[in-house]
Amino acid sequence: MSSDEEEEEEVQVFEPRGFNDKLEVRREELEAVELILTATGMRRKEIMWVLAFDVYLCGLYTSPITLIRVQNCIREGSVTDLVDVMLSDSADGDAMVLRFVRDVEKQASLDAFAETFAGLPQEDIDQFTLELGSRLEDSGTHVDDEVIFYWLQGGGLVITQRGELTPAYHCP
Repeated sequence: MSSDEEEEEEVQVFEPRGFNDKLEVRREELEAVELILTATGMRRKEIMWVLAFDVYLCGLYTSPITLIRVQNCIREGSVTDLVDVMLSDSADGDAMVLRFVRDVEKQASLDAFAETFAGLPQEDIDQFTLELGSRLEDSGTHVDDEVIFYWLQGGGLVITQRGELTPAYHCP
């Protein structure tokens, strides 16, 4: 490829949507690790296929090792392996940050997660909903609240709201 062709190639810019490019996790239970922002998006709720409203921004942070593995999957066209790569027993852990752009009642949040997991065994959905419910505040989530999911080595999950650490939850 000539240098002229390289200049004409469209450059895609990653939009961080207000998330920091790195997330430092320095909690005893999670070990000390610096994660890299690798993806962002907006969760929208549609009502009757006509109206959609924004619920929360989502920032996915991964370890440098997971990022390389994900990039390799994408380069190789192995997107079917992407979920397995993201949820593998990474020693470095990964995190998903949900930053709310509107107030959401607790039960509405729980129902939304249960709906997202449709197709999994119902007892797993029920257990996750129960665990998440014990970790979210009774008043629900409010604008600028962050709910963070930290994946732990061996399959555990730590869930925080407003930075409050909760015990790890384990479910295969």
